[in-house]
Amino acid sequence: MKRKLALTFAFICVFLNGCWDKVEIDRNALVSIIGVDAGKDIRNEEALETIEPGEPFGERDLERLNVTFAFPDISKYSSQSPEISSDKFVKASAYSMEDAISKAFSKSSRSLNSGHSKLLLLSDELLQYPDNVKEVVDYLSRNPRINRTMYVMMTQGNVEEFFNFKIEMEKTLEAYLTGLMESSKRNASILPVTLNEFLILLGDNGNAIIPTIKIDKEKKEMLIYGIAIIKDFKVVGTLSPQDTTVVEMLRGKLISGKKVIYKDKVPIDFEIDDLKRRIKVREDKGKVVFDINIDIEGKIKEYKVDRELFNDATIDEIQKYFSKSLSEEGEKVARRVQREFAVDIFGLREHVTKFKPGIWERIGGNWEEAFKDAVINVNVDAKVRRIGTRK
Repeated sequence: MKRKLALTFAFICVFLNGCWDKVEIDRNALVSIIGVDAGKDIRNEEALETIEPGEPFGERDLERLNVTFAFPDISKYSSQSPEISSDKFVKASAYSMEDAISKAFSKSSRSLNSGHSKLLLLSDELLQYPDNVKEVVDYLSRNPRINRTMYVMMTQGNVEEFFNFKIEMEKTLEAYLTGLMESSKRNASILPVTLNEFLILLGDNGNAIIPTIKIDKEKKEMLIYGIAIIKDFKVVGTLSPQDTTVVEMLRGKLISGKKVIYKDKVPIDFEIDDLKRRIKVREDKGKVVFDINIDIEGKIKEYKVDRELFNDATIDEIQKYFSKSLSEEGEKVARRVQREFAVDIFGLREHVTKFKPGIWERIGGNWEEAFKDAVINVNVDAKVRRIGTRK
């Protein structure tokens, strides 16, 4: 009898349980983009050094961060016209991310909901201050209401400039940038990074790579332009879109891409369909040697109408040219990353720790120098599997 009563009350609790945090949809502001800029007091670290731990801090109005929350304007949305016309913004200058959230709530007549956010934009100026970046990253990693699948990007310039930029193709910045990120399967120069991936990379060793966006004022265009390299929570440089494609190849994560060579003064476009990477690690004369072997398959997209491709010798020659070109390009980019940034963005550290524990035991304590002095050999074997249709 007691068991039946207990089960009855349990079912009642399940079916009569309400939404304690229920907010009507028209009172919600579904944040689509979170933009974080450096504030005017970000350089004023002396003001913080003079504050004792037990001293009241609330009276000090330090603007270390400028945070913008963008959300779609649904005031004109209806079943007859299901269209988002533009974005609305709530801006807050604060000493921390949590302070920015509190100030934003005090300015908004709606409840800000960041659980559906699609983009996190960090300005290049903010990423010059590693201590502040650590605070932002810590907040994002602790907050359970933040969407971990949103994309992270660095803006070349203030984030506010990008919010104010008029985009011709889309009506909202979120729709435009997420569309570009999701088209990365066809554009290898775009490297999408989610917040979860970003936090894992930074939590591991303080290093990460994220895509960058810039505004071309002459052409009046906003475009994704390569990647930013972050070392010890600080941006140390950027790579071009062309180099980004090579980086993806060296990481073994290139889904598709296009490369070109010139033969007989004619450009030959080669579209990559499949890629497999194998790494061999050894030591030679006190240096670590990485042999990165990459097998690539693809198809010829364009050549010249009066040139014949139905010939094994011609295809073998083209394969040899592409293999040589990609191998040299890979080694060139690898050497540049080693010498200029000394940041392993190719996943070599993970490979050594997993498969070469003996080598890692010797070099793990000084991995940065070991990586900088390492020899990286890139060997690409390109195979043409299709050449299209011809009459």
